Amino acid sequence: MTTVLGIAETYFVSTLGADAIAAASMVVPIMLTMTMVANAGIGGGVSSAIARARGAGRYGEAESIAWHAVVIAIIAGGLFSIVAIAAGPTIYRYLGGVGQSLHQAILYSNILFAGAIPYWMLALLQSALRGSGTVRSSTQHWLLWRLA
Repeated sequence: MTTVLGIAETYFVSTLGADAIAAASMVVPIMLTMTMVANAGIGGGVSSAIARARGAGRYGEAESIAWHAVVIAIIAGGLFSIVAIAAGPTIYRYLGGVGQSLHQAILYSNILFAGAIPYWMLALLQSALRGSGTVRSSTQHWLLWRLA
């Protein structure tokens, strides 16, 4: 689904012109950096810590780690938003942005990274589910519990 979304987004942006494509191309490396830090870097640590706690039978500790992941997501997402919005214009100029493409990159970036906290929450909670070892059944139990 992520690949399909990427292709659809690229097609849509291509209909907006060369400046829009250039703007999106400048923002993508920053987005990929955030994605890798959230999913692979910190998310890997969350998965590992929860897996170790569950494997040792310390379920309360695993739950505590999941709640700490939420706090980390709020802080890291907020910091990433602030840095990306504040440093974005400088970064995009360094990447070759000028004129309308720079303006569009800044607009796109500000909108995209304003939503960094929910993105980080999703990434770290997915990592917590992966660390539990039962992603499918954990999701089903959570949904059933919420619907009950």
